[in-house]
Amino acid sequence: MKPDLVEAFWARILVVTYDRGCWLWTGTLDRDGYGTIHVRDGDRHVRAHRLSWEVNRGPIPDGKGVLHSCDVRCCVRPEHLFLGDQLANIADCVAKKRHAFGEGVPGAKLTDGDVIEVRELYASGRYSHRSLAEIFGVAHTRIGAIVRHEKWRHL
Repeated sequence: MKPDLVEAFWARILVVTYDRGCWLWTGTLDRDGYGTIHVRDGDRHVRAHRLSWEVNRGPIPDGKGVLHSCDVRCCVRPEHLFLGDQLANIADCVAKKRHAFGEGVPGAKLTDGDVIEVRELYASGRYSHRSLAEIFGVAHTRIGAIVRHEKWRHL
């Protein structure tokens, strides 16, 4: 790794001593909020957290990404970074509830209240999946998944 790139990396870090103790990237951010730095070799941009891993820990293995345990996209503190594949990234996202779910999903037809009501009505024994589907304007298969807690598991 070129010394001028490493020097440019260290020059763009703000160490935060409160909250999570992140090292914030003060250089350019991409549209997703991740730090980037221009690398003259190959005339490309590299994400700052990936460069931090390489500067502080060594090469990134093929097929691995550099993930944030602190969930601060512009953080480059090595202790806040870990290696993982895309499945690990998704699992981390789900575990921390950083994904859209329930009524927060764009285009969701039901609210949390609707789902609770669907389960209560079905449990009463007076309504079938098909009748509830008509009432709530969704497919009967969706009602089945809701009452079996395959969907809307957070409720």
